[in-house]
Amino acid sequence: MICLRRSAAETFRPFSVPGVPVVPVLGILFCLLQMAGLPLMTWARLIARLVIGLLIYASYGRNLRHAAAPPSLK
Repeated sequence: MICLRRSAAETFRPFSVPGVPVVPVLGILFCLLQMAGLPLMTWARLIARLVIGLLIYASYGRNLRHAAAPPSLK
C-alpha cells in the first residue's frame, strides 16, 4: 500500500512494483474502458446477481444476529 511506504518507510520490502502511481491508475483506466464496452444485458445480469447476493448476505447476517442475541433481546 502506498500509505505504508510513507508511514513505515524503514520496513524491509524485498519486492517493489515499478511505476507505482502510474501502473495501478492505468490498470484501473483500462478496466473501466473494457467495462464500458460491455453490452447492456451483461450489466443487467450483474445488477441482478448483485441484488440477489446482497439479499442473501443480509438475511444470513440477520439470522446470525438473532441466533447470537441473548434470550431477553429475541
